Amino acid sequence: MMRLLAATVLRLYPRAWRRRYAEEVGDLLASRPVRVRTVTDLAQGAFDAWINRRLIPGGSAVRVPITPIVLTVSAYALLNLWNPGIRHVPSLHEVWNVAMDSSSTATLGLAAVATFLFAVTPVLAMLSLVPLFLSAATKRAFMEGRGLLVLTLAVAFAIPIWGITNIYYGTTFFDSGFPVGPLGNAMTGGFFAPLIIVIALGLRGVATGDSLLGAGVHRAGRLLSIAAALNMVAWVPVLLLLTLGASGASTRFVVAVLASVACSVGISVVIIRNCARPEPFRHLVRA
Repeated sequence: MMRLLAATVLRLYPRAWRRRYAEEVGDLLASRPVRVRTVTDLAQGAFDAWINRRLIPGGSAVRVPITPIVLTVSAYALLNLWNPGIRHVPSLHEVWNVAMDSSSTATLGLAAVATFLFAVTPVLAMLSLVPLFLSAATKRAFMEGRGLLVLTLAVAFAIPIWGITNIYYGTTFFDSGFPVGPLGNAMTGGFFAPLIIVIALGLRGVATGDSLLGAGVHRAGRLLSIAAALNMVAWVPVLLLLTLGASGASTRFVVAVLASVACSVGISVVIIRNCARPEPFRHLVRA
């Protein structure tokens, strides 16, 4: 039993350590009794090996997945800002009315621009799945690469993207959701669009690294970068509307909206930087 536990613990060591030392340690364990202390020492050694992974010949430092962490935290924060921001109806109506009194033409124009840009963003995010799907559907990618995995996940990822998009369009254009007024409709996309882009980025991440999917990864990255950029630009008219009607807004509402802008724009910046990184096998992608 102890030998089985010791062998299991050995599999927890970093790959570089196992390549260099596993056979030697395995022979050592086979030549002597294995006790509870032996197993605990091995477990402690595994922990130390991961902490000092870069010191192992052929090893590297532990990589912290910064991008997924930042995107997850920002998306969660954006969801929590939904109620104090987009659903604070009195402030939404007051800001809109004050802005209309200041300049009705500018107010209507800014709202239309924000609504249009936010409406286009989810469409581009959904279209980014198409080149990935087409690349994965080729016979060679399907049989030899990650084609089957990408095709399966493309269908799975399309479901939440389509659902979130329907909720957004229904709320903004058909008043099927909570009635938030013209200003709320103009800024609602800033809460939904980043979530859709993040989901689409996940599928691109799965495909990245497969030379057979390089063309699809590259084209998907360009579409996601454009979508993320539009999400950032769309907040500009919203902030201008907020400025025009600032006297009608509560401090809590203004802080919630600004925090929402920071999270939404932050997600866009991370996505653009991620898509701008040179992809493996980029030289195989035809211009």
